[in-house]
Amino acid sequence: MPQLLPHGRVELSEVARQLGMSSRTLSRKLRDEGVTFAEVLDRLRSALAQRYLSDRELPITQIAWLLGYQEVSSFTHAFKRWTGTTPREFRLSNCVPARGAPIALEARDKADDERQGGT
Repeated sequence: MPQLLPHGRVELSEVARQLGMSSRTLSRKLRDEGVTFAEVLDRLRSALAQRYLSDRELPITQIAWLLGYQEVSSFTHAFKRWTGTTPREFRLSNCVPARGAPIALEARDKADDERQGGT
């Protein structure tokens, strides 16, 4: 499923097709597990976002795209819903800067954050 995110093709029907089953069968199997497709997708995006943010070389704009968001602001809102913090705040509080990491990375993240309307 992660490979479908940047292409905007993360739909139940597409995932079911790739798994070789019908949409109804996939929905039923997910329901049997007590989850919906939307919940699985949301959890996947949240986990990937946190992993991607630990890589200080990846700009937040690219992370948003990798997760299938067309707008960085949409990613920021979703991330804040998942974690209670913005991607930039999460990155600053959860990442140990690489030794000798250029200050430009923090400036780039701040610029990304300002473009998305965050703090």
